[in-house]
Amino acid sequence: MEYEKIDNSLLGRGGYSSVYICKQKGSNSNKRYAMKISEELKNNSKYYLEIEYKILRYLFGGIGIPKVYFYGKENNESNNLVLVVQLLGNNLTQELKKYKNKIPKEIYIKMALQMISRVEYLHSRGFIHYDIKPENFAFNLNKDNQDFTVYLIDFGLVESYINLKTKEHRQLKEKKDRKEQRFSVA
Repeated sequence: MEYEKIDNSLLGRGGYSSVYICKQKGSNSNKRYAMKISEELKNNSKYYLEIEYKILRYLFGGIGIPKVYFYGKENNESNNLVLVVQLLGNNLTQELKKYKNKIPKEIYIKMALQMISRVEYLHSRGFIHYDIKPENFAFNLNKDNQDFTVYLIDFGLVESYINLKTKEHRQLKEKKDRKEQRFSVA
């Protein structure tokens, strides 16, 4: 099924893509998704989006890892690639601003433990996230203060540190293009 972005729904822009809210074409459902669009004019944007898609597929099922719904061409007229994923709520920075940094200590501890758990899961699967920051942790969309899940997002700058076939640690290669060791699973 194809997806279409909703007008004026820009959620953010990054180094290689823009993120919009989207819906399924022709569907009467109110369900919304996040659509990350690679912009064909940006260097390597398609490459990073493909890497993100492969990593999300590999991490599928992990707690706090967004679900993937579609990866492919935006439409027949465009060369842009899109990645459609689970729509999430505010990121950590937005949440802190919303509550003017007056979040109870118990909630901070709960958030911190979940953030550490997401990074541990990523490491346990053989990857390092090179862009850990508050904006790359988001909350489930329908959260309340007692029951929420923290998600790790934006996997464009993630690399494997082990060979995913042999499970052996990769050799350090100094001043070498990192693209060759980003992701390789047969």
